[in-house]
Amino acid sequence: MQNGNLIANIKEKSSMKLQTTIILVLISMLSFGQVDKNSFYNPKDYPDAKYSVKIDTFSLKAFKVELVQVKLKAEPLDNNSAYCRIWLTVKSGNTVIDKLFFPECHATGGCSGIFADGQPSKDYVILSKFGDNSGQLIIIDSAGKIQTYPGGGYAVSDDLKYLFSVHESNAVGVTVFDLSKNKMIFLMSQLKSDLADFYRSGNKYFVVEIDDDATNENQTNIFTFDFAMGYMIKSTVNDQYVEKAIRLKAYNRYNFAPCNCGQKK
Repeated sequence: MQNGNLIANIKEKSSMKLQTTIILVLISMLSFGQVDKNSFYNPKDYPDAKYSVKIDTFSLKAFKVELVQVKLKAEPLDNNSAYCRIWLTVKSGNTVIDKLFFPECHATGGCSGIFADGQPSKDYVILSKFGDNSGQLIIIDSAGKIQTYPGGGYAVSDDLKYLFSVHESNAVGVTVFDLSKNKMIFLMSQLKSDLADFYRSGNKYFVVEIDDDATNENQTNIFTFDFAMGYMIKSTVNDQYVEKAIRLKAYNRYNFAPCNCGQKK
């Protein structure tokens, strides 16, 4: 009799565990379905009367890249409302190759959204994401894959080999991407100095430190990249050294006033 009760209790507990597992699976499926639904832009969910929508498209080999950014026309009354929502989708025909979804992107005292101020290379689509105190360099390669790194605005060497990006976040840093090899080759964070423009002098690349009170007159602090060793060498040079160097062409830097959810207005 005791064995019978024991078996009954075991069966009852097993049944309860099974029911709990089923409920958890259903909740997980429902939650995933909701996230997946939101991660694709549906224009019916964002009527013109309430939302401002900016859509940009780019062609890359056999792929179509679509960037959709939506913001509320009226400022929200509560801090929990989405100031900016972003979808980035790479497609080949009707097939989605890769995608990014930012449910909320906050300016936090600066810009918000993703910007594309021209494209330096036909082999990539390169974008700069600002906001959330976490700027990103977004690179879509010729296979349609999206790569993200700390960054923001960027500069490109004149031979289109190196891409340099300063981190648009609370912590100053630099990311260097080798466009010829399709890979990130240098990442340094937690720098103590704010950085300005990138330059080439001969076969060397350097970035200028924003001058502070400690800089002597007619001199500038710079960081020269040593890709073989994987670090930057700080030095102080005469201003003429910088003036004779070639400043790299910059994209998505210094030209936002204002910049709200990918829109310059």
